[in-house]
Amino acid sequence: MKHDIDYISPSADISDFDEILKALNNAISESPTIELLLSRGDIYRKIAAFGAALRDYKAALEIAPDDKHILTKIAMVENILSIENTFYYENAYTDETLFPEM
Repeated sequence: MKHDIDYISPSADISDFDEILKALNNAISESPTIELLLSRGDIYRKIAAFGAALRDYKAALEIAPDDKHILTKIAMVENILSIENTFYYENAYTDETLFPEM
């Protein structure tokens, strides 16, 4: 079955993402492919749903274990999560250990 998800514009408006995600979910439930999983992962990444993006990227990696493109996407999301965790735990306004006493 053909779905109208062949191309998701990088400039797609965030309000379009709900509709795009519904179409992707339907397509993936019928026949999960690398392209569909990566597309949904990219949408999740754009809306900062990093756990869901990582889940889709890893599902795509199970289909194509040596795909460097997928490995790069996984590394990118893991780096984003690492940076977010660092900023959360090392907040200059609340973490007095970042600045020595004078």
